[in-house]
Amino acid sequence: YPIQYAATEAQLKEAIANVENGGTVILTDNIQLNEQTPITVEDGKSVTVDMNGKTLTNTANIYDESVYNWSVFSVRGGELTITGNGTVQAKENDAYVADLQYGGKLTIESGTFIGNLSAVYVHTGELVINGGNFSIQQLAGDYGDPYRYTLNCRDDKYINGTAKITVN
Repeated sequence: YPIQYAATEAQLKEAIANVENGGTVILTDNIQLNEQTPITVEDGKSVTVDMNGKTLTNTANIYDESVYNWSVFSVRGGELTITGNGTVQAKENDAYVADLQYGGKLTIESGTFIGNLSAVYVHTGELVINGGNFSIQQLAGDYGDPYRYTLNCRDDKYINGTAKITVN
């Protein structure tokens, strides 16, 4: 199906897994994530999430370094576009809004994105921002500018060109 709808965490995760490549998942309600796992876009999957003005938050802690769970959305080799002028707010003192791993690509068209330490973290992959508002609620320590990691690439991956951010 080219279009799927989601009003719950289970529906959202299932819709992203099952929508045709290039398809769209439209939120029909605000969603709270209660599981300790991110919404993942795996290698080979290309999907648009239309926030449809809705809000996505997590109540359970997602961040778990041991299994590379860092964010509400984790783009792991796939391609994700977020549009629809909604809000993604990570639980305070927990996760980022989104991360990119294994060469994933994330395009953000619109919305409000509130993370912790970083709003978006690019380990390896490409982040393209065409619109939106980005902030963090857990600041980045005492080392100069506490907002310096709002949009963040892993240093060695940025230097070798495998982590990129473009803000238009």
